[in-house]
Amino acid sequence: SRLEGRDTIKVKFLKDDSSMNGELKLLTKSDGIYAMITFSAGMIRFVTERFLDIELVTNSETGLKIPVSSVVSKDFYMISKKFAVNVENSSDIGFLKRVTDKEGNTSTEFINATIYESDEEHYYVDTQEFADGDILLMEDSNQTFTVKDIAQLEGVYCVNKGYAVFRKIEIIDQNEEYCIVATGTSYGLSLYDNIVLDSRTVQEDEILF
Repeated sequence: SRLEGRDTIKVKFLKDDSSMNGELKLLTKSDGIYAMITFSAGMIRFVTERFLDIELVTNSETGLKIPVSSVVSKDFYMISKKFAVNVENSSDIGFLKRVTDKEGNTSTEFINATIYESDEEHYYVDTQEFADGDILLMEDSNQTFTVKDIAQLEGVYCVNKGYAVFRKIEIIDQNEEYCIVATGTSYGLSLYDNIVLDSRTVQEDEILF
């Protein structure tokens, strides 16, 4: 259905990563529908190959190509930006958490949290840094915020530093084997980052080499 209505298509040959445009025709046979792609060049390059692995380029989206097997989903707490505290002389962000000791005395503890994503109203923080029901205080105010709302982000495990670190991704297109993710996103992937091929084989923060 994605090829219907097209007269040409770009084909990538996985043997040498070369690409060519071909004339496309859909043929309906008794056992199914086939795509016949005709090229005007490339015979010399592939004449000795009986079979070729190819990829049909059906979109014009650009970004980083990663295996679908690398993608993992992770839960995060959504915390209102109004309760964020900027760390002096740093780009870090933290939160003031209300703490009660065994005698019932209350105090505040500064949590220097790692931010994994943000939107207009919230920061997305690892669920390991807080517990459900934690009370956060607004700086120089009596307002409080209860940690409870959870959202799920898709990402990959980046291993640039030798251990698995979650990095969120924005998928803009995908097929069964690969997906294209946006570049230049905050808290996301960059070109030449090293990622885990199969996210099921590792745990976050696991030392890999």
